[in-house]
Amino acid sequence: MSRQAKVVIFLLGSLGDSIVAIPALRVVRRNFPDAELVVLHESGLGLVEPPDVLPNDLVDRYISYKRRLFSLTALLLRLRRERFDAAVYLVFSDRPAASVKRDRIFFRSAGIRRLIGFAPFSPKDLYPLDASGRAAAVASEAERKVARLEADGLLVDKDAMRLPWLRPTISEIDTATAWLREHINIRTVLALAPGCKTKANQWPVDDFIRLIKQVHERLNCGVIIVGGPDEAALGDMIGREVDTCVNAAGKLNVRENAALLTQCDGYVGLDTGTTHLAAAVGISVVAIYGQRNNPGQWFPHAASLEILQNDVPCAGCRGQTCSVNGHPCMTGIQIDDVAVAVVRMLQSSAASKTRRAAETA
Repeated sequence: MSRQAKVVIFLLGSLGDSIVAIPALRVVRRNFPDAELVVLHESGLGLVEPPDVLPNDLVDRYISYKRRLFSLTALLLRLRRERFDAAVYLVFSDRPAASVKRDRIFFRSAGIRRLIGFAPFSPKDLYPLDASGRAAAVASEAERKVARLEADGLLVDKDAMRLPWLRPTISEIDTATAWLREHINIRTVLALAPGCKTKANQWPVDDFIRLIKQVHERLNCGVIIVGGPDEAALGDMIGREVDTCVNAAGKLNVRENAALLTQCDGYVGLDTGTTHLAAAVGISVVAIYGQRNNPGQWFPHAASLEILQNDVPCAGCRGQTCSVNGHPCMTGIQIDDVAVAVVRMLQSSAASKTRRAAETA
């Protein structure tokens, strides 16, 4: 009896990083349909790790490790014992070339002969400039991961990027639906994520409060604050200011949050993992983005997407915090413009609901 092939997939990051890897994982599964696919990930990088969010049909099991010498030595020995046939590299595209080289050596030392996706991107490819010297548009992280695999010979079909990327289970949908019925009874529901882990991506909280009030004046809609436990206090604060808001941040696990998002008519949020989660389940997204990265790199892949940005001379700085007085790339995004985009999104969603109801009548 022949041995089942085994493929280890190296994936770093938390919620957003895991979600944008889903198209590439589809490609791996399609190219290795009978193999055991094992995701190797570092634990402790965030509240949400790959096992919390990735679809069960794409991954057979997980191996986690800590970035300590003893742990890495034990990991190397374990990978050698498991005798993997191939290693697939799904880390973020701007991982330094020296780190990519070190990772190649590590997996080679584990006795893995076939390495897929380990070619680093050059700075010119990562951070191109347009004719005026400004940060130019680039492919998304999801598209870059797929392109890496295709460059190393894996077959890629048009379904790799097909939405939705995540499909909550019936149990998860039941949990989310019960929570929604308990807390809100308005037909039109907007999901809003006002928090993010990177300070440079933050839009002023007062602007979110005014946005909610403007949208509610134009449309009688309810607002659900979504996010993880870190955003719970922020959601409570906004809820005290706006009585049309219900705070779900930290109340559900990530897959239940995904199910809750499927029950909403649209989503507005920042450059953060929850925005990718909303896009992944297939709902419409309005996203408020700064200009720290080249446009496109971390844009979500949504069925309906509107990105709002404010053009600044320092675009492409890649800073975690802003060193420019007033943080203009975020504070310059006008509340009125966001409100118009959100209202347009919700009206379009309502029209689609009416059209579907008529078709099924």
